[in-house]
Amino acid sequence: MRSKNATYSTIKDAVLKHLYSNPTKTFNPKQLASNLRLNVGNGRIFIQQALNELRKEESINAIGNHRYRLNYKGDRYDAIFIARANGRHTAKAVENDEIFLIDNRDTRNALNGDRVRIEVLPKTFSHSNNRAAQVVEILERAQGNYVGVLQKPLGAKVGFVIPEGNKIQNDIFIPYKYTNDAKDGDMVLVRVMEWRQEDKNPVGEIIDVLGRPEDNDTQMHAILAEFGLPYKYPEELEQLANELPEGLSEKEHSTREDLRHLTTFTIDPIDAKDFDDAISYERLENGNVSVGVHIADVSFYVKPGDPIDIEAQKRATSIYLVDRTIPMLPERLCNDLCSLKPNVDRPAYSVIFELNDKAEVVNYNIVKSIIHSDARLTYEQAYEIIKGKGDPAEEVRQSIIHLSEIAQKIRSKRFEAGAINFERQEIKFILDDQGKPTDVYTKESNEAHQLIEEFMLLANRTIAQHVTKKHLKGHPKRAFIYRIHDLPNEAKLQDLSKFMMKLKYVLKLDGNKEHISKALNEMLVAFRGKPEQNMLETIVLRTMSKAIYTTDNIGHYGLGFPFYTHFTSPIRRYPDVLVHRYLWAYEHEQELDSPGILESQARHCSDQEQLASQAERASIKLKQVEYMSDKIGERFEGMIISVTDFGFFVEIKSNGCEGLVPIHSLTDDFYVYDEKNFCLIGRQYGRVFKLGDSVEIEVDRVNFERKQIDFILC
Repeated sequence: MRSKNATYSTIKDAVLKHLYSNPTKTFNPKQLASNLRLNVGNGRIFIQQALNELRKEESINAIGNHRYRLNYKGDRYDAIFIARANGRHTAKAVENDEIFLIDNRDTRNALNGDRVRIEVLPKTFSHSNNRAAQVVEILERAQGNYVGVLQKPLGAKVGFVIPEGNKIQNDIFIPYKYTNDAKDGDMVLVRVMEWRQEDKNPVGEIIDVLGRPEDNDTQMHAILAEFGLPYKYPEELEQLANELPEGLSEKEHSTREDLRHLTTFTIDPIDAKDFDDAISYERLENGNVSVGVHIADVSFYVKPGDPIDIEAQKRATSIYLVDRTIPMLPERLCNDLCSLKPNVDRPAYSVIFELNDKAEVVNYNIVKSIIHSDARLTYEQAYEIIKGKGDPAEEVRQSIIHLSEIAQKIRSKRFEAGAINFERQEIKFILDDQGKPTDVYTKESNEAHQLIEEFMLLANRTIAQHVTKKHLKGHPKRAFIYRIHDLPNEAKLQDLSKFMMKLKYVLKLDGNKEHISKALNEMLVAFRGKPEQNMLETIVLRTMSKAIYTTDNIGHYGLGFPFYTHFTSPIRRYPDVLVHRYLWAYEHEQELDSPGILESQARHCSDQEQLASQAERASIKLKQVEYMSDKIGERFEGMIISVTDFGFFVEIKSNGCEGLVPIHSLTDDFYVYDEKNFCLIGRQYGRVFKLGDSVEIEVDRVNFERKQIDFILC
């Protein structure tokens, strides 16, 4: 280091780094100046200033007469390494889930998902409350693959893959024999074979060629591959499904409840092809009504252990990208045999409710059935009917109107009982024939969505309650899969309360969980309809625990249900298939897999659900980038939805697209991140950028590789 070019901050970093490298040794200022070649100019003065400040920060200790040593603790943990292409790596301790910051120089070439041993470093100033650590050993390499573009000039014997996403910074070296006939510029899927400590780049092999980067299919396959999700369905399984016979045998007819006489219909998105659920309605002579929730009987076609079942279990869920569905089951099952299409007989698993005029369930029955849907309605059509418009068959129209009234009563009671009332907006795109977005808009829930939602919730809750209460009445306890949602972490709630207070919203945390649920709902109502609603609901959601599948029931906090499962979507969710099987087995005194095996399946389904959600969000980001790519230089009104030490994110009010205003683009002042108040503050002029502020931005550039939009302030 040359003293004439060194600044105080770089000297402080150099001192600390030198002490890191010699954690058990002591140094005086003169020795440090010599070791760092800072014996001239202001070097030694700066070193003493750095030592004084590092001592105040408790990064170093004073030992004897003007000697200093690293404040070294040496705590070690096994952790999972989480890589970021911007160098902001972290590691999550296996023992207690603590998150540690890992500097780019301290990774020891760890890759995303690796199991590593980390060593805690001394306390340093940071924009985060997380402790810093360094990787000291790689215990187990993750089996992750990476997506990127191959660079292989004509005639070259080797190539490099330039990775996309945020999981790895370094290009991946590809020896000639591992290029898999990929051409220069192809987007590929690559597996890292090794990355020695002394090598700058990892060595990998190309395991699949995805296509040309400019192709929409290639981009969608790349998103799926990035998260380790399938983007092809095995042809042999499609063929197996095509060979399945249609219709039910006479014997199967005789074992099922014939419900084809009921007025029955489906309500789904306009582009849906797989209809999991149907609703029936009937007035009873005693003045009550009968409402049937009929669910596709996937388990009739998909048997435990058969090839289609094994593939479905592995996938665990269908994946809904912006422009396509990656199904859990073969197309013939999803869109035909299992789908509750109109005007055809279909096998179903039905829950028939008897409800009084207060929308209270006075009786229910769970049966395997045969149904016949009379109509396939979209949410838009159903909403028109609820609002007194539209012209379907009279029986269907009257059924929908009355069912909507019942659903609203059930919904009101659910929130009164403590369910948390989120109303999230959903981003939707209009695409052209090439998959390019021509428009983007936000979609909100209405009474038609709520009609289906409430009866699906009722069916799911009833099934879980039915199985559990049988256990409580003296039947032997048997394994079952529940959908649970734990209470929010108390510390996170306290942080949320403090954060909301800064935005002039009150969250009272006194009392039991019901009181806290009520307080959350009151706060959600307080900012409903305001411009910042979507942003604040997102922040509240991040405070909540994640819902998961498990055999250990603790209830569902967000819904306010002591018993809850997933029964209503077996075409697209494997847990629902398991619930159907276990419910049927227990009704007929049969045993299935052990609790341990079912718990393992539940964990796998939870993990796959999270990956699918990440892929779905990535596809939305990609389409947002595509949509904004021809709007460089255009101006929009936006709102600040997140503030970091490297800038702030803005959501465009008219279309929901998000982008970053980098801190380096704010040239009118030197801005400092105030973590406690979630804002950037100009050091000289005091200008503040905080959450919820309205700003006018200009689209500066888009980055397809990072799926990122950059804005500048107008």
